[in-house]
Amino acid sequence: MAFYFINTNSNMDIWVRDKYSLEFPICFMHYGRVFNNEKQTCSQERFDLHLTGFLFLIATLSSIFHNSLDVLVHDGYTTLFKSLLFLIFASLIVNSKLHLQALMWACVLSVAATAAKQGIKVAVSGGNHVVYGMSSTFNDNNLSAFATLMTIPMCLYLISQHKNSKIFVLGLIGAICSSIIFVLGSDSRGGLLGLLVLFGFYFLKSKHKFLLSTIALILGVFALGLLDDEWFDRMQTITEANEDSSFQGRLIAWKLSILLAIQSPIWGAGFDSVAYGPVWQGVMGYWNLVSFIPSPYPTKGHVAHSIYFQVLGDLGFVGFFPLFLA
Repeated sequence: MAFYFINTNSNMDIWVRDKYSLEFPICFMHYGRVFNNEKQTCSQERFDLHLTGFLFLIATLSSIFHNSLDVLVHDGYTTLFKSLLFLIFASLIVNSKLHLQALMWACVLSVAATAAKQGIKVAVSGGNHVVYGMSSTFNDNNLSAFATLMTIPMCLYLISQHKNSKIFVLGLIGAICSSIIFVLGSDSRGGLLGLLVLFGFYFLKSKHKFLLSTIALILGVFALGLLDDEWFDRMQTITEANEDSSFQGRLIAWKLSILLAIQSPIWGAGFDSVAYGPVWQGVMGYWNLVSFIPSPYPTKGHVAHSIYFQVLGDLGFVGFFPLFLA
């Protein structure tokens, strides 16, 4: 599986890009019990199965009675179907600690290795290498940064399991460092926030705070030499959300998603409906319902950049229920 992902770098988006995938939290909830040597109870198995089946039912109804563009709905439903198949087979195959480690290696050898290669290019070019995406799956800077952040904890875990192998440890440390450079070089503000949260959480849990602080300081000094004034200006806009057009666009998409869910609370408006003109224009008559949230008046479709609001608009309040429980 790892060599397959190295060669194709495909289908890993069902863990990150697919907004309707519940298999990542559900599967790792199952894997967590395996890791802790706990037996999964029959009631928990039934709950996971019912939750997944309920999501699939709502998504199927939404795809039948949708208001969106047929091709968008078809693509979204196909991706969800593939994701659920992955969930089923992963749940059947991964039933031991060794299997879990193999699954992590597959992620590291696909996403993290690709990010590491791009990170090295950023470092060698003195920060001039532009990161647009790492593959056709993660085809922009935000998706690539988030996918890379997900693999860093996996690298840390694998390091703890291979302490006696210097080659593995050094290779994984190198992958982590170059991945961090990749995230910074991606110019993704969400990636920067995710990196800070990840470092803060790991710092609080780590028993080697001084060593971790030293490594972070070295990487920080090195990164300062790569990042230009334009990067700092872009990151500064995080504190100026009311004036940032990108954030305002997302805010508009969130408000439209709420209106779509109000209009069709049971199965929503269909996959990717908030970006389809005739759909979001059809709810503009109810714009005053969300006017208490300051934002510009929408003049075009926007991408939500939020799994919660995206699912809320696509599958309605009922379809949002499984995601909330997961």
